[in-house]
Amino acid sequence: MTRNMSSLSLDQRIALALASTEQLRLAMLQFYPDWVQITESARNITMTLHHTGFMDDQNRTAEQIWVVTKIQHVAFHDADTGCDFLLATWCQQGWESIIEREPRNHEAIRWKAKWWFCRARPILKRIDTLESPSSSDSSTASAAENMTAAEFDAQQRVAFREAEARTGTADFVEARMYLQASVDCFEHSLDIASTEIMLTGPHFAEAAEANLALGQTSNPRHNLVHFVRAIELLRAARGLDPGYTLSPHLQSYFDEYARLLT
Repeated sequence: MTRNMSSLSLDQRIALALASTEQLRLAMLQFYPDWVQITESARNITMTLHHTGFMDDQNRTAEQIWVVTKIQHVAFHDADTGCDFLLATWCQQGWESIIEREPRNHEAIRWKAKWWFCRARPILKRIDTLESPSSSDSSTASAAENMTAAEFDAQQRVAFREAEARTGTADFVEARMYLQASVDCFEHSLDIASTEIMLTGPHFAEAAEANLALGQTSNPRHNLVHFVRAIELLRAARGLDPGYTLSPHLQSYFDEYARLLT
């Protein structure tokens, strides 16, 4: 977007921004994307679209969804470490603008759910790093083999109390805030999509992943409902499209726990 924008009409500026978004999409497909350049280009695109009022045009919803999804990919291209806050905020405002005028647009609601999940990912990564098994855990497991039933029960009660206490720490609380919003949006989008016969395997799987993460960060006294819901959604994904392949970690979770809920 190097042309003098002031000499272009409103429609020409929008057309140029959309063409630049397509170039952005192609750049992200490169084996080694230049994320610094891509992020700068994405910011220029959002600035142009903001000043043209593109997102307010109720006749261009499909194009708006297409653009915001591409900018969201840039904003969260390395979601485990965080996001580009300016781009992420622009995407959030974009989804809210579309949903406000089209409250039953399940695609926009689904992408908003994915936005919330992406916000949670760096926190989930941090929690996962802290919760990863250590060498002391393996020695504790070895010691457990020689425990009496009473000693083992006592150890489990201590572990439960520690797990419960962790869910009250800042990371867990913040993660649940994002994940609950994600789960709520996914459920809403699934409800709407089901009435329009627009459900897909990936839609169910994304919702299952959000429920699974919410269960993992919730109080162990109350988290079973989220794990059960994750299994229901994964079963629905497989049932809707037998050829659909779950991600390895979702497939592993389903294989291990689905039999318990039959």
